[in-house]
Amino acid sequence: EWIAGISKPEGTLSAGATQAVIVTIDRELLAGGENTTTIHVTSDNGSKNLTVKANGIIKELPKLNMLSVTEISSSKAIFNGEITSPGLPAYTERGFVYSTSPIPSTITAETTINKITVAVTEETEYATQVTGLSLDEIYYVRAYATNSKGVAYSSNEESFTAVATIPTVS
Repeated sequence: EWIAGISKPEGTLSAGATQAVIVTIDRELLAGGENTTTIHVTSDNGSKNLTVKANGIIKELPKLNMLSVTEISSSKAIFNGEITSPGLPAYTERGFVYSTSPIPSTITAETTINKITVAVTEETEYATQVTGLSLDEIYYVRAYATNSKGVAYSSNEESFTAVATIPTVS
């Protein structure tokens, strides 16, 4: 499945001549670790099996930690997350999912209020401000990150209630 093409699938050679054959591999189709397949070559002089080996990346989901929600008010809050392992290959998207039901995810779209992406940088901690929250509503938040293996979520979630803040007078 991972052999994308062979440069010379058939042809004729003079006695004693040689011909290079280029085998093209689609690395996206390789399983993690060593992959092995056989190419069978036949000629008037007999046949030969050639073994082709290619190593695929063992893909791992990123690992995350949801940090405390800060600066909570009646309509906004700051979500904070941390990438503890970037995964293999490294994540290409990160952010938060939040809901009024526990364990929000992009899979349970009917209970997830929103998915918020945060720019990917070299910093492992990231944050974003969320607005439009409803007063006295309980929210549940998880950090997420995506790589070519899939979507990973923080195993922990934070819950908080949007509360009215006392005005300050000076």
